[in-house]
Amino acid sequence: MLTLHCENATGRNHAKQIGEALAELDERSAEFGFEGAGYLYSPRPPDIKGPLRRPTCIGLHSKVAPGWWQTAYLKQEMWRIDPVYQATLTTTLPVWWSYDARPKLVLEFPHSASTAQISMFARCFETTGIRSGLSVPMHSTLGGAVGYIVFSTRAPLEQVRCNGRVCEDALLAIAHRFNHDVLPYLALTDERAAPLSARELDCLSLAAIGKTLEESAIILSLSTSTVRFHLRNACDKLGAANRMQAVSKAAYLGLLGPLF
Repeated sequence: MLTLHCENATGRNHAKQIGEALAELDERSAEFGFEGAGYLYSPRPPDIKGPLRRPTCIGLHSKVAPGWWQTAYLKQEMWRIDPVYQATLTTTLPVWWSYDARPKLVLEFPHSASTAQISMFARCFETTGIRSGLSVPMHSTLGGAVGYIVFSTRAPLEQVRCNGRVCEDALLAIAHRFNHDVLPYLALTDERAAPLSARELDCLSLAAIGKTLEESAIILSLSTSTVRFHLRNACDKLGAANRMQAVSKAAYLGLLGPLF
């Protein structure tokens, strides 16, 4: 059964595409002894030390997880204390976790879990039977989102971890393929971001095909400082650190159209 909470999918058909990808992810998880898969997507924190951002997409396609779990996860703000979410923000490698590993919960995490975190895991275990899993961090190269893909099971950790590195490597590849497939259907910028102006799009489009500031200024009949101003504004609106990151992000969102 599929349950999908998605606040920023761009249209009903896009939510359908995410659901189909999630169903395929769920099927692949069974090949490695897991009973279900899920997806958590969230806007990137303003800085790595800042507060976590509320997830805007949570998907579960599982034989064991009930639909109410993701609703409770958001309503009760469990994401604020989720040790798996916290761990995936600090690494790009798969993260093993288990209720049986308490007081740590996350095996590679440097410190023990809090009482609230253990209580959260206990509730999940008592109501669904899920006790162990592997979560793959997702960090968008465009600077737009963080989150993780989770493969969960009711089996003891040792049972699903027996293949070790082989299991990790295979699921890492599967998870990244899934993430690549669904990211186009999710808004990569904060919902409060302003749309790009026509001039900003013009400047980004020219930068995308390798035009310098001077060349762009001549083509658009602007000064180089004005072109630089528009590009800086585009970077700010897209949450990009530099011009090329802004070009990549705008192209990924389909804002630039055909470039040749």
